[in-house]
Amino acid sequence: MSEIIEIKNLLRELAIKDKIQELIEAWIEIWNQGYIDNFPKICIESLQKELDVYDFAEYILDKNETIEDRYSCYNRLNIHLNRGVTLENYEEAINIQKKLYKKLLLESIDKIGYINCIEQENSDERLYIFTNLYFPKSLGHSPSTIVEILNNELKKYFNQVIIVITNPYHFPYPLAPLEYRLFDSTCPDIDNNCVYNYKDVTFIRFGGYVSEALYLEFVNHQKFTNKDKFLLVGHSNIHFDLIKSDKKISIPTSESSREFSNSSYQTSNYQTSNSVKIFKNIFNKKFKTIQATSDWTRKTNLQIITKNKNIDENINIAIVGNRLDIELDIEFFKYLEKAIKIIPNLKFKIIGEQPKLDLISKKLLKNIEFISFISDLENYFIENIDFYLNPKRFGGGQSSIISIKANIPVITLAYGDVYSAIQKKYFINSFDEIADFIKNYIEDKDFKIKIDNMNKEILIDSSKVFEDMIRTIVKI
Repeated sequence: MSEIIEIKNLLRELAIKDKIQELIEAWIEIWNQGYIDNFPKICIESLQKELDVYDFAEYILDKNETIEDRYSCYNRLNIHLNRGVTLENYEEAINIQKKLYKKLLLESIDKIGYINCIEQENSDERLYIFTNLYFPKSLGHSPSTIVEILNNELKKYFNQVIIVITNPYHFPYPLAPLEYRLFDSTCPDIDNNCVYNYKDVTFIRFGGYVSEALYLEFVNHQKFTNKDKFLLVGHSNIHFDLIKSDKKISIPTSESSREFSNSSYQTSNYQTSNSVKIFKNIFNKKFKTIQATSDWTRKTNLQIITKNKNIDENINIAIVGNRLDIELDIEFFKYLEKAIKIIPNLKFKIIGEQPKLDLISKKLLKNIEFISFISDLENYFIENIDFYLNPKRFGGGQSSIISIKANIPVITLAYGDVYSAIQKKYFINSFDEIADFIKNYIEDKDFKIKIDNMNKEILIDSSKVFEDMIRTIVKI
């Protein structure tokens, strides 16, 4: 048994240090040597079937396991939901995930207690931006872009702005399947407990659970006060949720994760003509809503090319995403086949993760070009793309805004983050209507003007709303 404990400690150390290749090699050796029976039930079951949210829940709720390992398993569940759950089960899985996070948070409050902010009238106003992932050199990672935009705007108003990265480490114990995409490096070249400065951005990383780095020592040194403000970009951040303050603001990066924090305020770009939609936090308290921008993309001064397409010319349609291998199913490709029967010269540019080729007919493949990830999407859109097509999914909101900035219309169902990003102004009822939308936009002048004007409204509104949002955050 002592040997198994040593193996588990070694695996945990590899996970914490982000030594993914060595971790995977160790897993393979454990499987080959028959040691897997000494690991948690979830590890054994992963070899026998595809894990579902209930398998993860059983482990995460098991208090015989350490909270550090259960928190890392929660992170693996989050990756699992983002990459592998069918849309039919998605809402149920998200509700279970929310309950699991609440359990972990309550247990952490009991274990550690709240982090209080002291009353201090003459203290400086400081801002702390929390996020689970931040890549300082990223051009295509939306949360990192949002963090940097907030940092650049808000540092004008605060004496100090610090980005606090609190990424959970990878689940250390053997889980099938061994897909390398499940092990993307969380924060490459960023060590724990070190302060970094990069292009006027100050950030520090505390990886793992609250107790596994020097986060609590950092808190004691900073001595949070009632003047400080705290932003969360993303969701499920125990480091953030342990802070007891009425000046906490969550900025969700997906519509599905709105209720995964205990902040008092939350940004939202959803507004009806009569009232703002009501959202509640993890403890079922109503958020105070701050009207937010749809456009979290970087500012550019590119020259827009006006395109006057003819229906007989090649028409290039972008499908963009880093999870397209999961998001594009056989039914979606059948809809694309129907569209090219009506407009044979449609050309689909699949940008990002390549979908499974066995889902695509040979005939349709002739109309598809696979393109890897592109850092400068806006320039590519301007030069190469005529329409942006959104599959049925969560995610993709900011790439759709980039398309609008490039004067390219969005084709989407009334569903998910893209529909929210375009402020629910227009949509198609079914993917059967792809060809109809394209024909109408090209051949019906009034329809084109209507869509173009709505897209201009989105950008104009977003610019004004962004300024108002920043002012509101400063005044809280």
